[in-house]
Amino acid sequence: MFRYIILLAMLGACNTTHSIVSYSEPIIIPNETIVDGFINTQPENDPWPSVGCLLKNTIPVCTGTLVSPNVVITAGHCVVYDIENLYFEFLDGQIYHVEEVTHYPKNKAYSLYNDCALLILETDVIGIEPIRISPHNFLTKGDPLSVVGYSRGWKKHSKEDMFWYYGILVGEEEYFKTLPYKASIWFGDSGGPALAVFGSDTYIVGVTCTLTIHDDYVAENSFARVDLIYDWLDSIITDHSNCGDDSSE
Repeated sequence: MFRYIILLAMLGACNTTHSIVSYSEPIIIPNETIVDGFINTQPENDPWPSVGCLLKNTIPVCTGTLVSPNVVITAGHCVVYDIENLYFEFLDGQIYHVEEVTHYPKNKAYSLYNDCALLILETDVIGIEPIRISPHNFLTKGDPLSVVGYSRGWKKHSKEDMFWYYGILVGEEEYFKTLPYKASIWFGDSGGPALAVFGSDTYIVGVTCTLTIHDDYVAENSFARVDLIYDWLDSIITDHSNCGDDSSE
């Protein structure tokens, strides 16, 4: 039997050194085991500083990526229900209050049709460069992807050549898959980016969304396609930018 699972729950917490807002610090649960082709990310040597952790009150629930000084992209299912007391934390300790949540209009509850949402932060992020969203799908089968997430209670990023672009399956045009299976996304990675290089630039090409488990093994990982809804993303980012400039172009 197949189980198509969204990746919301997460154990552990993010490393906190200082705060933009004030609240009780979460409990840190160290991740001592590195598995599935991932590397624990260290604050002093973070290759993806724009990727942070979504907190509900003080509890880490998902991952997201800064795409404009005050806008974060994440998975829609991460913010389906109560959106009060949401914060976004980076590994360097910066924490920002989420002022507004905007879902992709066709993403309703757990329908998962392009499972994306944008978080509007109360203030601009200081000292961290946003990552661009890809306006088109430039990937071909076998292209390497970098995947970043906060599962197992710690920020981790994939080792080189662990994730490969497989493609878009018939009837599921809103997602792409990473196959064959070499490493797995997991609970807490939801909303994190799939990143690819085009020319000399790195782009967000997908948002971590689901995994399929078949007979107790992970069969495939799924990512919501940002290129498919790029015009909507670009419009929301532009409308909510504090400085009036869309950094995702």
